[in-house]
Amino acid sequence: MRELRPQASTLFLPSIFQPTIWAMNAFPAGTRVFYWLPTGETIYGTVKSSSFLEDGTQILTIREDSGRVVNLPAVGINKVL
Repeated sequence: MRELRPQASTLFLPSIFQPTIWAMNAFPAGTRVFYWLPTGETIYGTVKSSSFLEDGTQILTIREDSGRVVNLPAVGINKVL
């Protein structure tokens, strides 16, 4: 007897049903941003690119002012005003 498991492709809705937020990008490339380390230090950087995980989480690729490149979820990132 064949075991039935859900396939990743069955978890996606057609594009017309995807949340509107997927079409929006609050952090386009070039946006100046900052975030805090657990030690309280503030890290500044510039968004290089962004992408979305299968669950809709936006991931930002940020080049810190120190030159280091990090990938972080957008939910923890703030725009420099």
